[in-house]
Amino acid sequence: MRISADGKCAELLWGFKDGGRPTSEFPAHMMTHISRLAADKEHRVVMHSHPTNLLAMTYVHPLNAEEFSRTLWQMSTECIVVFPEGTEVLPWMLCGTDEKAEAAIEEGREFVRARPKGIINIDTLSKNFLANDTVTIASLKEKRLIAKSVNHVKVLARGVLDKPLTVKMPDFSIDAIKMIILTGGKAVKIKTVEE
Repeated sequence: MRISADGKCAELLWGFKDGGRPTSEFPAHMMTHISRLAADKEHRVVMHSHPTNLLAMTYVHPLNAEEFSRTLWQMSTECIVVFPEGTEVLPWMLCGTDEKAEAAIEEGREFVRARPKGIINIDTLSKNFLANDTVTIASLKEKRLIAKSVNHVKVLARGVLDKPLTVKMPDFSIDAIKMIILTGGKAVKIKTVEE
């Protein structure tokens, strides 16, 4: 479907054969899309799908955003590229309601408004820094471990950290904090400009 520039009508471009029509979730998708457009004028697509593995995870996996994201990243390496900041998990709500759309927009607010984010794993820090070094976003950029456009970094716990480091970042996984502290280092949470 393509929405007209004034937002008052929709043009069917593909699908909906034999009398098919949008589901009750269509207005909620449009609310989410409007929220994305407010942050990124280049945003053009809302894609709705029900991947079998993702649906199965909602039945058997703890519905904790950090754990859910980590499992998705481990299942498919593309996931960490598509959503390096992780996913949000909303409580169950009736599909197609304004309440659900508003909750999705609220949960995604930081994602929608934040500047480019990145991740770094502790094994990468271990390979690229000396014992007792201080790791900052600036030092990651200097070593070309993150893109220059990245202004918010989350430290994750993949691999092994074999030396004490002082790591000053906006975000850490719990496991990364534990590993940094266990090696005699410090995990210091800093605020970014957006915060």
